[in-house]
Amino acid sequence: MNKVVTSKEELLDIAQQIVFQDGIDQLSIRKLAKKLNISVGAVYNYFPSKSDLLLAIVENFWKSMFHKDICTLSETLPFADFYELVYLRLAEHMEDFFSVLLGQMDILRTTEKERGKLMEEQYQVHMRNGFLYALQQDHNIPDNVWNDCFTKEAFIDFLFEHMMHDLSAQRKDCKLTKEIIRRLLYIRK
Repeated sequence: MNKVVTSKEELLDIAQQIVFQDGIDQLSIRKLAKKLNISVGAVYNYFPSKSDLLLAIVENFWKSMFHKDICTLSETLPFADFYELVYLRLAEHMEDFFSVLLGQMDILRTTEKERGKLMEEQYQVHMRNGFLYALQQDHNIPDNVWNDCFTKEAFIDFLFEHMMHDLSAQRKDCKLTKEIIRRLLYIRK
């Protein structure tokens, strides 16, 4: 007798396990249903296609890597430390993300790739806003650091683009960037 699915999260968790252990090409709605001992229709209730399931895995990756940090860390850490912590957390998982997920996303149709790109852009906006929030919470940064050209928003845009470049290049640490942040924001003469 098939069991009742407990949640969409359970399906997503098992699907991620399949992708990261066996490879994206081994993920199918049937395999997921079999692994959970549920009907294929139960999986389709949550994920109408394999592409929807893959996009949910990518979305879940971004949520799990960053969302909790914004809510809990940005009010207590100096911005330079916050940047380093988020960077290291992302770097720890990016190798798997790039090799397992992004490297094999060619199986998605064009419209689904566009949905994935839009989702990625939304998470990047969320992350930039989180970095801006963390920057604004750091009361050790003197107000005279900022001017019409060197604004908080422009600094976050620059820093975020640099971070994404470094993560794409799979750099494991951000010591130089952290030192640059520290010297720009905290050391005043």
